[in-house]
Amino acid sequence: AEELFRAVTRTLRNTGISSLLYSDVAGTLRELREAGYKLAVIGNVLFWPGMVTRYILDSVGVLDYFDVTVFSDEVGLQKPGREIFEYTAEKLGVGVNSLVHVGDSVENDLAGAVIAGAKATLVNRELETSIVRIAPNAYIVNSLKHLPRVLNQL
Repeated sequence: AEELFRAVTRTLRNTGISSLLYSDVAGTLRELREAGYKLAVIGNVLFWPGMVTRYILDSVGVLDYFDVTVFSDEVGLQKPGREIFEYTAEKLGVGVNSLVHVGDSVENDLAGAVIAGAKATLVNRELETSIVRIAPNAYIVNSLKHLPRVLNQL
């Protein structure tokens, strides 16, 4: 595991990792933190350990916006299972019904969160409309910059 971590981080260091971050991410995270939201990352890591994802988040300058980071390889839980959302809510000190999960997978992020009792926002950057409400507790946005408005509606 350590050799894999070193190989991946060495490779990432040499690839211009900052290009991996969408332009709307840092500003939106900053706005949410300033508004008092607690923020968490829930990740189904498949190709490397969660620690590598933390390294990436730190390298692009957004890790410090998050109060909690939850990775499937570390907790033995995966999206879309309700348990990972419940675990994250507990780590944040809130009820799962207070969570608003944001992600890009219909199954893992949108459906998983809603079935667990959380609210959800799906990010589909190809969507022509800015914000689409698909249920009382679920939205689709084409940019994270719309997330503060969605949170006000939820």
